[in-house]
Amino acid sequence: MTCRFLAALYLVWGLSLMFSQIVIAEEDRPVSLDPRLVIELVAESPQLVTPTGIDVDQFGRVWVIESHTHFPPEGYGGHPTDRILVMDDRDRDGRADDMTVFKDGLTHSMSIAVKPVWLDADASSNTVGKALQVYIATRREIFLCTDIDGDLKCDTTTQLVHLETTGNYPHNGLAGFGFDALGYMYFGFGENLGADYKIIGSDQIILAGGGEGGNLYRCRPDGTKLERWATGFWNPHASCFDQLGRMFAVDNDPDSRPPCRLLHAVQNGDYGYRFRNGRKGTHPFTSWNGEIPGTLPMVSGTGEAPSGIICYEADQLPAEFRGTLLVGSWGDHRIDQFVLRPRGISFESIPQPVIKGGENFRPVGLAVSPDGSIYVTDWVSKEYKLHGQGRLWRISAKERPVSTTPWAVPPQMPLPDVAALLDSPILNTRRSAARRLASTIEGRKVLENVPQADGSSRKRFEVNAALGKVPEAPVYLDLAKLDLSDPFVLNDVIHHTAAMLIRIIDHVARPGVSDDSLKQLIVEVEKLDPSAPARHPRETEFREIAMLLALRLKFPKEESLLHFGLRSTFPSSRRLAVQWIGEENLGRLRPDVEKVLASEPMTTDLFLACLASLSLLDGVSAKEFEKTPPAKYILEILINAERPAALRAMALRMLPSSQPELDAGRIREFLNASNAELRREAVRTLQHSPIPERVELLRETASNHELDHNLRADAVAGLAPSDHQSTFDPATRNLLMGLATSDPSIVVQSEAIRSLRGAPGKADTSPRDPAIDALFQRLTQMLPNESAASRAKLADVLEFTERGHSHSVAELSGLVLPTDRAPSLISDNLDRDAVEMGRRTFFRANGAGCYRCHQISGRGGQVGPDLTVIARTMDRTKLFESIVNPSKEISPQFTTWAIETKSGKVVTGLLLGEEVNGDLRLGNQLGEVIPVPFSEIETRTPMKTSVMPEKLHETMSVGEFRDLLTFLETLK
Repeated sequence: MTCRFLAALYLVWGLSLMFSQIVIAEEDRPVSLDPRLVIELVAESPQLVTPTGIDVDQFGRVWVIESHTHFPPEGYGGHPTDRILVMDDRDRDGRADDMTVFKDGLTHSMSIAVKPVWLDADASSNTVGKALQVYIATRREIFLCTDIDGDLKCDTTTQLVHLETTGNYPHNGLAGFGFDALGYMYFGFGENLGADYKIIGSDQIILAGGGEGGNLYRCRPDGTKLERWATGFWNPHASCFDQLGRMFAVDNDPDSRPPCRLLHAVQNGDYGYRFRNGRKGTHPFTSWNGEIPGTLPMVSGTGEAPSGIICYEADQLPAEFRGTLLVGSWGDHRIDQFVLRPRGISFESIPQPVIKGGENFRPVGLAVSPDGSIYVTDWVSKEYKLHGQGRLWRISAKERPVSTTPWAVPPQMPLPDVAALLDSPILNTRRSAARRLASTIEGRKVLENVPQADGSSRKRFEVNAALGKVPEAPVYLDLAKLDLSDPFVLNDVIHHTAAMLIRIIDHVARPGVSDDSLKQLIVEVEKLDPSAPARHPRETEFREIAMLLALRLKFPKEESLLHFGLRSTFPSSRRLAVQWIGEENLGRLRPDVEKVLASEPMTTDLFLACLASLSLLDGVSAKEFEKTPPAKYILEILINAERPAALRAMALRMLPSSQPELDAGRIREFLNASNAELRREAVRTLQHSPIPERVELLRETASNHELDHNLRADAVAGLAPSDHQSTFDPATRNLLMGLATSDPSIVVQSEAIRSLRGAPGKADTSPRDPAIDALFQRLTQMLPNESAASRAKLADVLEFTERGHSHSVAELSGLVLPTDRAPSLISDNLDRDAVEMGRRTFFRANGAGCYRCHQISGRGGQVGPDLTVIARTMDRTKLFESIVNPSKEISPQFTTWAIETKSGKVVTGLLLGEEVNGDLRLGNQLGEVIPVPFSEIETRTPMKTSVMPEKLHETMSVGEFRDLLTFLETLK
């Protein structure tokens, strides 16, 4: 047989097998959730196996990476190396007809990009059969491959960038191409499992590092002028630019800090992740959503394992898709649309599923074709190892408009016609036209005469970019128009300010010059006067933070620059200073960290940052610190009587109540301390302590009338039945009944009644103990003899306790006070009591149970968001809505997931983490952590409802609900 006959026979066999598999897999095929769209199969194995990266050229040919080196199983019989396939649908019937191997012999191939038609002034003159160039990224190299003679075979290969490292994990290396309007090429680099590395450009510029997490880089298209663009990623698999030149990237994978992230990537942006600080992402120096000042938050969470992203700038899909982002989720079998909403100087979004498939739909790469349809590579199987399967899909509109607009501008097109293409809905067309005009004197005049007031922002952007006028960052921010109480917005402003300071520093002190310029810089830093007039109440604070970030970026080992941060009156500035010391291992400044630990004011974040810094300076790895709570350092502070009492109280709060060292003897010592704060934290530790003496110690405190009434009330609240103790012992019952009837403090009386209600979940029923039931009836009869204030408070508690009266949301809405009320300025005793009663409502074992999921200043669970500073982002109205309607607005990182196991069991909760082997940890509404083995997972689906229980307000009386709001709005 001839080779040609064998090839034809193989093609016929392959196509027949492909069509038979289409029928077999019909029940498993993805579907469009938008009735105006369809998703159709273009090719599948054996034509195409284990595909990853994808692009489409100006002629509609699809370029796909076929992976054969990504974890090959033992005895793998497939092709020995990765290769680049070019697929062409010549008869336009929706199926790939011709397939050519463009390049072979590759290893751990990640991404591919056909050189954009607009990138070179003469690129648009390319026609079918002429030379073309293709960028390929493998784990270790970025190549530019050239087909000189037009036969779709690589003729020359030029190495542009290469990586030197011992790291060898297949898909956390170089990946993800993006090209901006100024002609720069961008790519990502994963966390590299913390291994040291060097990334080297074609002009031998070397960027080295290791352990800092993933980065984004940019260079010229020939590999020169390499520079780091942004840092703090886990693994930025893919990125894109939108119609106005804004860069977006998907970060895959967060380990124990879900969800995966959609990020607005800006120059010098820090997105908070450091591999050297542990894989789980729970270290105090790790930030996943802008928790640390100066780190930038996510635009949105994404589905599991996002590997491809595009900004749709074409004209086939419905108009509302234009300008939106589309992201594929390998792990959740779907493609989501993200509509960007402005938030400060950045954006936020919520994923909207567009394409949803079954277990064997695993989208990887996405690319837009010249006709406006979208091609998607599909890994098919959940197996990481090579498996011989693969598919290629096309998403298009059911009513496909015929587009006559070329991606590339024809070489002989008259200037007026080229100028008309600036209004094209297709980005490649607009950019090709703008750059073609900019390449000639006559064309530049056309561009310069386009009015800046032109109604199309897309057109103005391309005109300015072609003329080289696109700014890399906004020059001025009007702080009066920004909500700096929103941490999302504040961190963007901090980053912008730091970027401006870096430019100033570059003119004041450059590497290699004398120390005089550095000393002058320090003088300028010292001029940051907290008393200077500011345009915004927090401006001085964020200016300090921005200066610290800028100085560390430029001079990471310069110890003299840290002193203004260490002496700052702002805990946030001191926090960044001690983090700088620890991460850069500036051992001589260890005493300074100790001083900060004893400074005031002290916050939970600053406290933990000091401990983390000290542990690093003492040789404890950040990974170990992350694995094990820093009990060693906390205990040393707690038991050292020479430490400030307030610091010891914070240490006690940070330790879990079950800590073995917190035995009866030590707790009693703290209960007898002269410092009120230390006594208070001892009582609060006892509330959930497992020690046998817990009830006895609480009874002693509750019955001591010489103590502050709120401290006694804390003890009384701790005597309430819990999940582990549903009944009272006689001594406790008698004490609570006595306090409920005759204690001089109405606060203590109220807490005693609440504790007598019974076990958790029983607050809506009458007490079963006849003696307690009779007591409540007697108290109700005594109400008319009480003072007005006492009568109102006790009536509220008794009414709810006796009859379980639940109030509607409309009735409770009167508790929302005007937003101009200043909750931080509480001064009278009644309001202070209300705050304390609200705190007890939060932590009460037989109440709403907020503490089971939420943490405040170190106490509580870690299933839901930390509420330590919740009032910075929510006023009383928003707090009210978040309790009575928790599903109205859910932050992306707190999406509830429904996990269906292969046995048919469904588990719902927040995704708390994913282990290396794929096992999940879910947190339910009771604060429990539920392990779900990866091998048992059938499907996982995001839900529109919050894991926070509905009708939580019905577990509280009106007064309790009001006090809870009062407490929460003080958390700043």
